[in-house]
Amino acid sequence: MTCPTGATLAEAEAFLAAHPEIEAVDLILTDSNGIARGKIIRRHELLSIYKNGRGFPISILGLDIVGEDVHETGLIWDQGDGDLKAWPLPGTLVPLHNTKPPRAEVLWGFTNWMAAP
Repeated sequence: MTCPTGATLAEAEAFLAAHPEIEAVDLILTDSNGIARGKIIRRHELLSIYKNGRGFPISILGLDIVGEDVHETGLIWDQGDGDLKAWPLPGTLVPLHNTKPPRAEVLWGFTNWMAAP
């Protein structure tokens, strides 16, 4: 199975098998200003998100350099901030050194950010 970005479930399975010490994974999505944003998941969640993606707030695409919402983008709604599915980018799942507990990171991207959430 391949996710829309081209990352494969086999990549995640091989990584987990090679790194049994990893307890958590940082999901990193870079905003339009080049600032890394993300979530931390537990090890057992990794395969699921390679299969199904993971929701990230769409407003991540409408932040200014200090992280404030830019309402003119139209990505902020009166009732709250909607999610858009993001997917892992192939070849970016790596262990982080000297973290306690041991963690990894993987870069993420939106495949079609103009689509409705």
